[in-house]
Amino acid sequence: MGLMEQELKELRQMVSDFDSGIVSAKKINTKIGIYSQIEKRMALMVKVTALSQDAKTKKMFVASNFIGEHEAIDVGVTADVEMINCPDLEKAIARNECYDRAGSTEHSAGCDSCPHKKVTYAKLS
Repeated sequence: MGLMEQELKELRQMVSDFDSGIVSAKKINTKIGIYSQIEKRMALMVKVTALSQDAKTKKMFVASNFIGEHEAIDVGVTADVEMINCPDLEKAIARNECYDRAGSTEHSAGCDSCPHKKVTYAKLS
């Protein structure tokens, strides 16, 4: 279970506890304020990172326990994707995919001589 799913379950339990009179309104408001701050930061991080729309990003979130393995990442509005011609793959790819490939140890040697690498790193780093 991912962190977000866990927090939703805890919030639902708090509502039940509040309705039963187990938890005070002050304690509920404090917890909701804390969860709200956590959610804002997590949502921003997920949206910014997920714009790359690749499996590597999702694996990173699952490994860090921000989301569960079968949860979807809704990024809302899709950003414009800048395409570049990758000489290594001999096809057009998104600039963020270029950034991911150039940063991996598997592809870094082939990407070092590519003219797009420097521009990509300047734009996306």
